[in-house]
This record gives sequence, C-alpha cells and structure tokens, in this order.
Amino acid sequence: MVSTPTTAPLTLGELARAAEVPVGTVKYYLREGLLPEGRLRSTTRADYDETHLARLRLLRLLREVGDVPVGRLRDLVAALEDEGADRTHGSLGVLAAGSSALAGPVPAPGPLAERADALAGELAAEVGWDDQLRAAPEWAALRAVLETVLAWERLGLPVASTDLRPYVVAADLVARHDVAALGDLDPTDLLTQLVVGQVVYGRLLEVLRRLGEAHHSLVRYGPPDH
Repeated sequence: MVSTPTTAPLTLGELARAAEVPVGTVKYYLREGLLPEGRLRSTTRADYDETHLARLRLLRLLREVGDVPVGRLRDLVAALEDEGADRTHGSLGVLAAGSSALAGPVPAPGPLAERADALAGELAAEVGWDDQLRAAPEWAALRAVLETVLAWERLGLPVASTDLRPYVVAADLVARHDVAALGDLDPTDLLTQLVVGQVVYGRLLEVLRRLGEAHHSLVRYGPPDH
C-alpha cells in the first residue's frame, strides 16, 4: 500500500538529485515500470513524493550494492506491489523475493548433491531450523557450497558436521539479530534492510572473521619473528 505523502512534491530532476542517480536512470526505471508514475501536473510534468524516493533508493541499492540484474528487479517490484504478499520468507513473502534476487539463480544439483543435502540437514538440525527451508532457494545454495566442501575429501581433508557446527551456530546468531532488528517495517524498508544485512553486513562479517583469525593465531603461535 502506498503511504500518503508528507513532504512537498518533487520534480523528476529533484527526485534524481535526492536519490543521487542520473535523470536518465529515473526515466529508464519509469519506462520499465520499476518506478511508479508520478502524479501528472501537466502534459510535460509530474510530481513525485517520498514513496518514489524510497523506491528509487532501494533500486539503486539493489543494483549498486546487491548487483541484482534488472530482470530480477522486476520480480522484486512485483512482490512489493502485490498487496496479497506477506512480509516473510514464505512462498509469497517480500523477504523471500528479495533474498532470492540477491542469491541469484538456483544452482543445479551436482554429483555429491545427496551427501551435501544430508549434511545440510544435520547442520540445520543443530540450530533447530524449520524443515520447510529445504524448499527455499537458499537451501540449494547451501547444498552447492557443501558439495564443494565435500569435494575436499579427494585431497585427504575429510569433513564432518561437527567441523561445520561453529559456522551454522554463528550464522543463526547473526540471522536472529538481523530479523529481530527489522521490526514492523513497510515492504520497501524491509527490502532495504535485507540488502544492507545480507550484502553490506555480510562483507563486514567476512572481514571481522579474518581479523579474529589473525588475533587468535597471534595468541596461539605468537607474533612473527622479525
């Protein structure tokens, strides 16, 4: 549902400047139906409001930070504008559509898919994740990663679920925090938070992990001998 504007209307140029995108990009999004039409003031001018600005900022975030192709942007916009869709990770959820767009195409099962799927099930059980997650695109992505992990056995590096338990525990802790922080947001705000959480904070988590490993290696092995 579109909220009632509470600020002065914006021209197309003002909308572009506020979102820090070229006017041509705004026109492209309007042509493609990714941005709702403004309220016509005359045959050559339309007014826009903060709902257009929020949508435009979200599209910019998805393209520049999430690297989401225009084709998947259309799916996200459809989910945003579907009043029957809920806000969750369910099959009709806005968050589900956003998460799938960020994840990209679902990887096809490989030769180790059965073992990887079983290992994914063990990890999910460790933290009590709902079994319905097996139908989510993210499950297929996890299976594909675990296939790569299992392939290490050819190099003499056997893998057990206990080796991977710290990762799923840490992921569950971060995910619990992320979802709790969402609050009662409208769908556009939810998708914005999803992009920030999965992409930006995902990179932050990766860097913090490397920094933590550097710290604990210094504690265990001592500083390099110069």
